[in-house]
Amino acid sequence: MFVALVGHIILIISSIPPVIAHPNGALAALSLAIVIMGLGTGGFKANISPLIAEQQRLSRPFISKTKSGERVVVDPTLTTSRIYMVRFLLQVVNQYDGLLVVVFLFLRQPWCDGWPDLHDVC
Repeated sequence: MFVALVGHIILIISSIPPVIAHPNGALAALSLAIVIMGLGTGGFKANISPLIAEQQRLSRPFISKTKSGERVVVDPTLTTSRIYMVRFLLQVVNQYDGLLVVVFLFLRQPWCDGWPDLHDVC
Protein backbone atom coordinates (compact mmCIF):
# COMPACT_ATOMS: atom_id res chain seq x y z
CA MET A 1 0.00 0.00 0.00
CA PHE A 2 2.89 2.34 0.70
CA VAL A 3 4.27 1.56 -2.76
CA ALA A 4 1.12 3.03 -4.33
CA LEU A 5 1.43 6.05 -2.01
CA VAL A 6 4.97 6.67 -3.28
CA GLY A 7 3.59 6.45 -6.83
CA HIS A 8 0.95 9.06 -6.03
CA ILE A 9 3.58 11.38 -4.54
CA ILE A 10 5.69 11.06 -7.70
CA LEU A 11 2.55 11.77 -9.75
CA ILE A 12 1.94 14.96 -7.79
CA ILE A 13 5.56 16.00 -8.24
CA SER A 14 5.32 15.36 -11.99
CA SER A 15 2.47 17.88 -12.24
CA ILE A 16 4.07 20.91 -10.58
CA PRO A 17 4.93 23.78 -12.95
CA PRO A 18 8.76 23.58 -12.69
CA VAL A 19 8.66 19.91 -13.72
CA ILE A 20 6.12 20.51 -16.49
CA ALA A 21 8.49 23.14 -17.90
CA HIS A 22 10.78 20.25 -18.86
CA PRO A 23 8.56 17.92 -20.95
CA ASN A 24 10.98 14.99 -21.01
CA GLY A 25 11.40 15.04 -17.24
CA ALA A 26 7.66 15.37 -16.69
CA LEU A 27 6.95 12.44 -19.01
CA ALA A 28 9.58 10.33 -17.27
CA ALA A 29 8.13 11.15 -13.83
CA LEU A 30 4.61 10.40 -15.07
CA SER A 31 5.69 7.06 -16.52
CA LEU A 32 7.54 6.15 -13.33
CA ALA A 33 4.51 7.10 -11.22
CA ILE A 34 2.17 4.96 -13.33
CA VAL A 35 4.48 1.93 -13.09
CA ILE A 36 4.95 2.30 -9.33
CA MET A 37 1.20 2.78 -8.72
CA GLY A 38 0.51 -0.29 -10.86
CA LEU A 39 2.94 -2.36 -8.82
CA GLY A 40 1.46 -1.12 -5.56
CA THR A 41 -2.14 -1.67 -6.61
CA GLY A 42 -1.40 -5.06 -8.16
CA GLY A 43 0.33 -6.20 -4.99
CA PHE A 44 -2.61 -5.09 -2.87
CA LYS A 45 -5.35 -6.59 -5.03
CA ALA A 46 -3.52 -9.90 -5.36
CA ASN A 47 -3.24 -10.28 -1.59
CA ILE A 48 -6.62 -9.01 -0.41
CA SER A 49 -8.59 -12.12 -1.44
CA PRO A 50 -6.45 -14.58 0.56
CA LEU A 51 -6.58 -12.22 3.53
CA ILE A 52 -10.38 -12.23 3.38
CA ALA A 53 -10.47 -16.03 3.10
CA GLU A 54 -8.22 -16.40 6.16
CA GLN A 55 -10.82 -14.64 8.31
CA GLN A 56 -13.22 -17.56 7.85
CA ARG A 57 -12.04 -19.99 10.53
CA LEU A 58 -14.72 -22.67 10.18
CA SER A 59 -13.76 -25.69 8.13
CA ARG A 60 -16.68 -28.09 8.51
CA PRO A 61 -20.45 -27.59 8.28
CA PHE A 62 -22.36 -27.66 11.56
CA ILE A 63 -25.93 -27.30 12.80
CA SER A 64 -26.92 -24.13 14.60
CA LYS A 65 -30.14 -23.00 16.23
CA THR A 66 -31.60 -19.57 15.42
CA LYS A 67 -33.37 -17.29 17.90
CA SER A 68 -36.72 -18.56 16.64
CA GLY A 69 -35.69 -22.15 17.41
CA GLU A 70 -35.16 -23.23 13.81
CA ARG A 71 -32.23 -25.56 13.17
CA VAL A 72 -30.04 -24.54 10.23
CA VAL A 73 -26.88 -25.94 8.66
CA VAL A 74 -24.01 -23.45 8.58
CA ASP A 75 -21.80 -24.22 5.59
CA PRO A 76 -18.39 -22.47 5.63
CA THR A 77 -18.09 -22.78 1.84
CA LEU A 78 -21.31 -20.85 1.29
CA THR A 79 -20.29 -18.29 3.91
CA THR A 80 -16.97 -17.66 2.16
CA SER A 81 -18.77 -17.47 -1.18
CA ARG A 82 -21.16 -14.86 0.21
CA ILE A 83 -18.27 -12.82 1.62
CA TYR A 84 -16.66 -12.69 -1.83
CA MET A 85 -19.93 -11.85 -3.57
CA VAL A 86 -20.45 -8.88 -1.25
CA ARG A 87 -16.83 -7.79 -1.74
CA PHE A 88 -17.12 -7.86 -5.53
CA LEU A 89 -20.52 -6.15 -5.41
CA LEU A 90 -19.01 -3.29 -3.41
CA GLN A 91 -16.08 -3.15 -5.83
CA VAL A 92 -18.42 -2.79 -8.82
CA VAL A 93 -20.51 -0.15 -7.03
CA ASN A 94 -17.29 1.72 -6.26
CA GLN A 95 -16.29 1.62 -9.93
CA TYR A 96 -19.60 3.05 -11.09
CA ASP A 97 -19.95 5.79 -8.50
CA GLY A 98 -17.06 7.71 -10.09
CA LEU A 99 -18.77 7.48 -13.47
CA LEU A 100 -22.03 8.79 -12.03
CA VAL A 101 -20.28 11.72 -10.37
CA VAL A 102 -18.60 12.69 -13.64
CA VAL A 103 -21.89 12.57 -15.56
CA PHE A 104 -23.67 14.55 -12.83
CA LEU A 105 -20.97 17.23 -12.85
CA PHE A 106 -21.02 17.37 -16.66
CA LEU A 107 -24.78 17.93 -16.74
CA ARG A 108 -24.50 20.78 -14.21
CA GLN A 109 -22.12 22.79 -16.39
CA PRO A 110 -23.55 26.12 -17.55
CA TRP A 111 -22.23 25.67 -21.11
CA CYS A 112 -24.23 22.46 -21.52
CA ASP A 113 -27.44 24.41 -22.35
CA GLY A 114 -25.91 26.21 -25.31
CA TRP A 115 -24.92 23.18 -27.36
CA PRO A 116 -27.65 21.90 -29.69
CA ASP A 117 -25.90 18.49 -29.96
CA LEU A 118 -26.29 17.96 -26.23
CA HIS A 119 -29.86 19.22 -25.96
CA ASP A 120 -31.19 15.70 -25.42
CA VAL A 121 -28.48 14.91 -22.88
CA CYS A 122 -28.68 18.15 -20.90
